[in-house]
Amino acid sequence: MKKYLILIILIFVFVGARRAVPLHAGELTITEKSWKNVSDICETKKVIIKRNSSDNNIDLYFVKFNPQKVKIKVLKSSFYGEKTQFAEGLAGKSGAFCVINGGFFDENYDPIGVLMSNGKILQFLPTVGNSSVFCVKNGIPKIIHRADFSYNGVTEALQSGPRLIYDGKNTIGVVGLNDISRRSGIGLDYDNNVVIYATDTIFDGLSFNELRSILKRSGINLKTVLNLDGGRSTQLYFSISWNKINIPGYDYIPVAIGFFKK
Repeated sequence: MKKYLILIILIFVFVGARRAVPLHAGELTITEKSWKNVSDICETKKVIIKRNSSDNNIDLYFVKFNPQKVKIKVLKSSFYGEKTQFAEGLAGKSGAFCVINGGFFDENYDPIGVLMSNGKILQFLPTVGNSSVFCVKNGIPKIIHRADFSYNGVTEALQSGPRLIYDGKNTIGVVGLNDISRRSGIGLDYDNNVVIYATDTIFDGLSFNELRSILKRSGINLKTVLNLDGGRSTQLYFSISWNKINIPGYDYIPVAIGFFKK
């Protein structure tokens, strides 16, 4: 057991060192697979990314949902018996066929920002900040800047940041554009489908600059994108029929977004 703990520690020392090296877009070779129709409610996609300066591949997984055929819920781990859990565990306990990690949390594993679930306000919106909110408002998934958010008609809400893309354009004021990390996020395409993504990698990751260039490629083409908590928190669990994606996290999470069959 001690050997595994030492290995994990060494891995994250290495990952931390990699994150400190600024790299720029244009250093990637991208192999993009077609969307795979899993059922009438969702599709999956894999993008394989090779950085020219590294021998490691970065696998970036996407799941696209028809919002008319799924129910989206904010899942707080404490609803299911523990303050923090992994995405796979939350999927098993909640009955969701897909779960992705949520937004940021503090050193006590308390979520930061507004939280709503099933129409109930669990945490109120902070009065300051440059973050945004993923929410279900009047039955429609939306990504709204904190300054424009209101509770009216909202049943589910989770705050995170930064918003990377808005109305098809890169947002301004994003800090750490060239920092490398494991990434996860949620977006909306031009047909108002909900799209989530997560990197499956230990030794590498993507910068926001690199990620934005991928998210705007013609095969993905997202209109609005909100970054979720990355790094050790990045995790995605998807299981429907014989199709499965399991990107494990390296830290427990207090909140997530779950997708359920209607």
